Amino acid sequence: LTLIAVALARRRALQSARAVQAALLGSEQRFRSIFRNAQVGMIRGRIEDGRILEANQRAAEIFGYASADDLVANYESKKHWPDRRARAKFIEEGTRNGSVRDFELEFRRKDNSTLFLSQTATFYSDTGYYDVVFVDTTERKQTEAALEDSERQFRTVTDAAPGAIIFVDSDERYRFVNKTFGDWLNMQPQAIIGEKIPDVLGLETY
Repeated sequence: LTLIAVALARRRALQSARAVQAALLGSEQRFRSIFRNAQVGMIRGRIEDGRILEANQRAAEIFGYASADDLVANYESKKHWPDRRARAKFIEEGTRNGSVRDFELEFRRKDNSTLFLSQTATFYSDTGYYDVVFVDTTERKQTEAALEDSERQFRTVTDAAPGAIIFVDSDERYRFVNKTFGDWLNMQPQAIIGEKIPDVLGLETY
């Protein structure tokens, strides 16, 4: 009976081990499927020199490579990550805290065009690598830059106007005033914007 009990225990242990192995295999396969097909860039990189150890297809597309294998084989940290101080800050913060979130950095694509990425990374300092998930924010950055340039040009033109130019909303708050209007009141335009007309001009004048 003792031998039978031992045999049964060994059989149950073997079945349990096989079940665990099957579960681990299934989990690994699901992870690999998500990794390959994710619509965000995903890489595993080496902390020491930035070399990419693994990458998904979306990461390759963002950096301008034909495939993930092409990216892994030909990525050069010095070429794609031109601001070494920014990389040093990214690495320092990640190794200190174990992770970084929404860390925006400038990169270069394969064709040397500018690329901006917002990165969230988990650092494994004991094994010397980090896992990064990133999205391409280049279009947003370009839109923001174009808007800032447009606003700068608008401000230059309106500040040069000899007359006052003001925009007031339905609550009678100043939303824009030019330099001339500010000069008339001996105030900086920034100090007027957001204030109500009576508070700026005074009740008697209003």
